[in-house]
Amino acid sequence: MSDKIGIEKLRQIGVDAISQRTHIPKRNVERLLAEDFSAFSPVQLSGFIRILEREYGVDLSSWKPASTAQRYETTADKPASKTPHENDPFTDAAKTRRRQQYVVWTFAVLLAVAIAVTVAVLGSGRGKTKIELNNTAIDKARDNLANLASSSRRSTLEAVETIQRQHQEEASSSSEAVEYEDVVIRPRTKVWLGVIDAKTHKRYTRTTAHPWELDGNRSWLIVTGHGLLSIECGGVNASFAQRDRLLFLYEDGKCREIDAQEFRARNGGRIW
Repeated sequence: MSDKIGIEKLRQIGVDAISQRTHIPKRNVERLLAEDFSAFSPVQLSGFIRILEREYGVDLSSWKPASTAQRYETTADKPASKTPHENDPFTDAAKTRRRQQYVVWTFAVLLAVAIAVTVAVLGSGRGKTKIELNNTAIDKARDNLANLASSSRRSTLEAVETIQRQHQEEASSSSEAVEYEDVVIRPRTKVWLGVIDAKTHKRYTRTTAHPWELDGNRSWLIVTGHGLLSIECGGVNASFAQRDRLLFLYEDGKCREIDAQEFRARNGGRIW
């Protein structure tokens, strides 16, 4: 079956029927049938394609190069990352302070040169005129330099505070909480399920043949009585068919199977 015929077949089946059979969320099925892959990670998209090809026997190979091109295009539009010292308030303040110190010392040197030239010119009148430096003028010049240096320090501190406030405002306005979809465990037959909050270590158990939904914004350790079930997390549905128990770790919107050693390490040395 060609990929175009396979895609058309899926569209005729419909979003509701596909979602019910594959357990892929409806909004993700809608995006797939519309060939909009920008919202999926490479792992998610690959998982969706495998599920649809397996369940309906269709060929969706044309989606893979299209999705890859769209991801490259999205990546190319991202702004370049900033260098470690870019917009550092202390680096900017240090540069400002050096520029102001340079102005202060340049002014001092020019003032000293002007005084020396004046003394030399007035003292060249055949020694008849005796020049006495005005101590009041020198003190005034010294005070002006001190005031300029003090003003420079105040300006530097104000610049640091202003830049810090701007960075804090930008950080607070750009920070958004990430929301993840709920984790859904779907047993095929009645099974004992044990769930542990990975942060508080609070335990929950249930013996059921019905789906069990877990908050996707928390981290979980999951243990099952047998492996005749499927687990849906991060928009991907993984199916298992084994008699032995299964151990999972769910965190940051991703779910993976782990061994007993890692489970005990995360659960204070206990398997339950």
